[in-house]
Amino acid sequence: MESRGFIKMLRDCNVLNKRFNDAAADIIFTKVKDRGERFIDIHDFALALHFVAEEKGTTYETLVAQICERVATHAPDAHGTKAAFTRLHDDKDTYTGAY
Repeated sequence: MESRGFIKMLRDCNVLNKRFNDAAADIIFTKVKDRGERFIDIHDFALALHFVAEEKGTTYETLVAQICERVATHAPDAHGTKAAFTRLHDDKDTYTGAY
């Protein structure tokens, strides 16, 4: 898992707040990953969750339960844009048949 995915997972599971933000999560990710690596494995992920729980002032079990409950009941949040309606492309009455 990369830092981007770790932070997105924490954001989607409502773990981040004003006191524990993206920067704090990135610092924890950097602390647990090996030097020169971009990814963490499952053992480093568990260690990172221990640090997150400590930073938030909660227990590891409570944090894992919160994440598991959110993952089990919700799909990942999509943070994309939606294209605007374009008359010549989306309206079938204006098709010319040229292409």
